[in-house]
Amino acid sequence: MLKLSNPIKYTEEENTFIANVLKPLQGEGWDDQKNKTKAIKSRINQHTLTEQKHRCAYCESFLLEGADPIDHIAPKSLYGEFTFEPYNLVKACTSCNNKPHKGETDTIKHPEDRNEYSNNTFSIVHPYFDDPDDHLKYADDDKIIFDKNKCSEEGLATIKMFHWEEPWAIAQRLINAKTRDLLPEELENIANIITYKERNT
Repeated sequence: MLKLSNPIKYTEEENTFIANVLKPLQGEGWDDQKNKTKAIKSRINQHTLTEQKHRCAYCESFLLEGADPIDHIAPKSLYGEFTFEPYNLVKACTSCNNKPHKGETDTIKHPEDRNEYSNNTFSIVHPYFDDPDDHLKYADDDKIIFDKNKCSEEGLATIKMFHWEEPWAIAQRLINAKTRDLLPEELENIANIITYKERNT
């Protein structure tokens, strides 16, 4: 899991538009079709993809540009007021961010403050607020097999929510161990080769 520290920073004009036009729409503001909304979402996509070095914020799988969605850590269907909150936005792969896994699962343990995002307590490891190494412990140096006896409550909840003990997730952690130090462009070349081979077999 990634440790993130640099969420998108909106311009003054974007902040005004979000506050006056999109925030009153709650979660539906994300699907607004105005050009300004599309431009803001495009910038969010590019910023998070770059900051995450083209990796899923959760399982660290490689993300192809334009292929994977923005995830709202606290779901916009439940917390519409946080739809455009910078600390609530990450890029996630379709395996982690789908209905059988995270989807619209409530990730706020105690919704203490509907106005200030950071005042809430989260039930899972938060990519911005937590250091994953404090919560997710492993039995090996390559970070493939979890040592669940040493994981925190939030770590265990994260493992369970994302189904990280399933074969696909174990395989992904094995890939991560072999590719963790590669640059995004190197990963993209590998992904393009794999995609090419799959299309031509």
